[in-house]
Amino acid sequence: MQTEFFELFPSDLDGAEANVTRTLDLLDPVLPLHPNDWYLQNVRAYTFKNYAMVMRNRGKAKEFDRALQEAGRMFEIIREQKPDDPGAWNGLGSVALLQGDPARALTYIDRALEILPDYPEAKHDRAIAVQMLKQKEGNGANRRP
Repeated sequence: MQTEFFELFPSDLDGAEANVTRTLDLLDPVLPLHPNDWYLQNVRAYTFKNYAMVMRNRGKAKEFDRALQEAGRMFEIIREQKPDDPGAWNGLGSVALLQGDPARALTYIDRALEILPDYPEAKHDRAIAVQMLKQKEGNGANRRP
C-alpha cells in the first residue's frame, strides 16, 4: 500500500488519505495478534508518517504535528526493541526530514544504510537530506551578518 500511496501523493490528497485509512483499517485489528512483528509495526509507523505528509499539504499543522510525533514515537520504540532494524532507523530519518532537520536525518539514515547498504528508500531519503543541507548552506552563504 506504500507504493499506492506514493502513486497518489501529492497529486491526489483525497486518494492518499483514503489509502492511509485503508492501511490502518487493515493493520489495527492484526497488530494485537502479532505485537512483535516489526515489519507490521514499521508499516504502521510509516503510515502515520504518510498521513502527516497529507496533513502538511492540506495545511493542517496540528494534525501534521500530531501524526509526525506518533510516527516518531513508533519508530523510536521499534529501534529500542530491535536496534538492528533498518526500517526504524530510516523512519526516524524520514521524520527528521519532515521536521526540517536534515543533519539529524542523515545520522539516522546513515545508520539504516550501515545495517542494510542496498536499502533503496534509505538511499533516496539520504539524497533528499543531502540536497536539503546544500540548500540550507546556500541560503546561509547569501546572508550578511
